[in-house]
Amino acid sequence: MTGLTENLYQYDETNERIVCHIIDAEGSLNRISELERKHQPGKTIIYGLPEHKTALEPAGYRQEGKISGFFNGQDSVVYTKFPDPDRANTILDEEVSKSMSIVEHDTTTYTNPELPADFHLEVATEEDMEAVASLYDRVFENYPTGVRDPSYLREKMGDSYFFVVVKDGEKVVSVAAALVRPRFNCAEITDCATDPNYRGHRLLYPIVIKLEELLIDKGIHTMYSMTRALSPGMNLTVKRLGYTFEGRLVNNCRIATGLEDMNIWTKVNG
Repeated sequence: MTGLTENLYQYDETNERIVCHIIDAEGSLNRISELERKHQPGKTIIYGLPEHKTALEPAGYRQEGKISGFFNGQDSVVYTKFPDPDRANTILDEEVSKSMSIVEHDTTTYTNPELPADFHLEVATEEDMEAVASLYDRVFENYPTGVRDPSYLREKMGDSYFFVVVKDGEKVVSVAAALVRPRFNCAEITDCATDPNYRGHRLLYPIVIKLEELLIDKGIHTMYSMTRALSPGMNLTVKRLGYTFEGRLVNNCRIATGLEDMNIWTKVNG
């Protein structure tokens, strides 16, 4: 079972895209067309099932990737269409190719990396959100959600959205979050950032491992991450921690330099 009882539709104004989760491909197309006429998005994304290909491909969709186990253990195919044809053309192909070549040729693995001396790992609290938002603000000029606003973080955080941080003394120097999708019994490892002055210490490795442990304690074993295709760093991190590459989403969201390609990485623990 997918966990869906009806098709879900969302217009994401920040990223100029429509995002849908569907159980009925043919029944969803008219509704999506209505949303496209209303909002004029650059990209439409459908999280569906492999068998939806028959209905979606004739309507102009193509598979950009998949997320293994996304729908309560069933694989989700990520189908996309570009109402704005220019958005289908990434200007970063050469840079992305260089980045992914580094990742593809890397054979390092990590299982239990240790933090440097004097650094410590914590599950973040509301009191940390001011520092966490400040870190996001320093690292990202653009971001697809409101993480640079501490009030946004305090409002959103809870059992289904929580953070782990590394601190140097009392200073938050690295952070990542888990975004749980209870309907689908999976979670996204997201919102990863490290203070530029602390890069090279591999601080995200123990953070991601801790997030995975917390998710497993909640009974969630299927995890995925969307990483900037342009930057080797986070791609290397998740690959070294056992995640599998499952596709690249072109001009997917606004992050760092603007609209960027995002890689899909997945992992099933246990």
